[in-house]
Amino acid sequence: MNYEDFDNFNIEEASIKFEGDEEATEYGCVGTMDVEPEQEELSKTCGLKLLKSKNITKWLTVTISAFVKRKVSNSLYGLTNEGLANGVYGLPADAKTKQGVFAAVVTDFDGNRKLIAFPIVENAAGLKMSIDNAATEVGQSEIKFKALQDENGFFYYEAMEGEITDPTLKQKWLSNFTPDLVKSSTVSYTITYDSNGGTGTVDPVVYTGTPITLDDGSSLTGPEDKPVFKGWAKTSGSQSATVSSPYTPTSSTTLYAVWAAE
Repeated sequence: MNYEDFDNFNIEEASIKFEGDEEATEYGCVGTMDVEPEQEELSKTCGLKLLKSKNITKWLTVTISAFVKRKVSNSLYGLTNEGLANGVYGLPADAKTKQGVFAAVVTDFDGNRKLIAFPIVENAAGLKMSIDNAATEVGQSEIKFKALQDENGFFYYEAMEGEITDPTLKQKWLSNFTPDLVKSSTVSYTITYDSNGGTGTVDPVVYTGTPITLDDGSSLTGPEDKPVFKGWAKTSGSQSATVSSPYTPTSSTTLYAVWAAE
C-alpha cells in the first residue's frame, strides 16, 4: 500500500483518556480540527549581525469543533457535582480541569486510515458556550487545547494503520494510548557521565526503556573551590542540577556533574 498521496479528509473516530482513567472515552462526533504551533525564536548574534537562528516549539494549539460527550466536556471544563444535588454540576472559580490524551482515526478520500495522537492535552480557554435560537443546524462545541510535550519529547504522533506491525499498538491506540506504547522495542541510548572539573569516573549506563536512576556522585571528588556535588545537568556550564532521577532520555546523552562551594 502506498500512502504517499494520503490527504486528511475525515476524522472517523476520536477518544480522550483523562489522567486517572483506565481507558479512554469516546470524544464525540468531530467536525473540524485545526493545529497551530506556538514557537519561540532562538538567535545567536554578534553586535547587529545575526549569525544563526532557529525556532523551537513551546506547545501546539489544537482547536476542535465537535458534538462533545457530556462526560468529556464536564472533565475538560472542570464542572463538578461536589456538594451539589444529584444531577447538578457547577463551575467553581478554581475549576480543576483534567489533562488527557486525545487520539483519533483520520481517513483519506479512499478510506485509508491514519492514527493520530496528542499525548498531553489540556483545556486552554475555559468554559465557552454559544446558543443560537435562530439557527437551522445544531452547532458544534469548539474547545481549544494546549498540546504539550510528553516524556518522549513529542507533542504529536501519527501512523498509517497499514504500516503498523504490532497488533497491540493498533488495538490500544484509541483506547489506551501512552508514550510507552509507541516506543521502539529496540531503543538503546547511552548515558555518559562527565565529572566536569572533578576527579573520578562513573561508568556509562545504557537505557533500554526503563527509566534510569542517576548516579549519586559518591565516586567523584569536586574541584577545590566547589567540592559539593549538586547533581547532573545537560550542559557543562549549568549552575544547578537540571536532570532529575529517574531519568528517561530521548537520545544518547552526556550528563555533567554540577559542583557548588557549599
